[in-house]
Amino acid sequence: MIKKRIGIINYGMGNIHSVYNALLSLGIESIVTNNKKELHSCDAFILPGVGAFPNAIKNLLKLDLVDEIKNQVLNKNKNILGICLGMQLFADYSEEGEFNEGLSLIPGKVIDLSRKITYRVPHIGWNSLLINANSPLFEGIPEKQDFYFVHRYYFDCHKKYILANTSYEMMVTSVINHNNIYGVQFHPERSHNTGIKLLYNFTQLENK
Repeated sequence: MIKKRIGIINYGMGNIHSVYNALLSLGIESIVTNNKKELHSCDAFILPGVGAFPNAIKNLLKLDLVDEIKNQVLNKNKNILGICLGMQLFADYSEEGEFNEGLSLIPGKVIDLSRKITYRVPHIGWNSLLINANSPLFEGIPEKQDFYFVHRYYFDCHKKYILANTSYEMMVTSVINHNNIYGVQFHPERSHNTGIKLLYNFTQLENK
């Protein structure tokens, strides 16, 4: 096991303690914090998320975390995993509520699913992954395993960034990656053993 300290970024939204408990069950050291000095001591980060994009980006700006996240990820090349809303925050912008700029870590935009499909929105429940590309994030995880989703918006980006999709009338982006930046639309911390395995795999990734 690679020993790393994971910083769970606390910006007032998300299943923060569920993620912390999942890592604790794996014996992975982690800290829940929005303190920049404490973030400096971390080897990798998780940006969890449940809630609305406008509130999330406002909270990150208020806490002065936007530039810090970019510095740690883009300049220091530390790995980051965005979960659900956390993944969507990686986009250039979101149309949720009103136009809001994101972190621009992976080129793309966040779009309302209800404009694209006739299925029930929000998308809530268990759905399988259709893996498009090999990644150590999926080590030991067979294709078509179910993960737990709950979201109204989806990440629209170039296919070169998409590691996996989920079929929900259309192909919905479910896992993205660009260099040391990873995102999942589902909640691994709520996806039983398979989700916990994915979280473990993330913590074992070498920094690029």
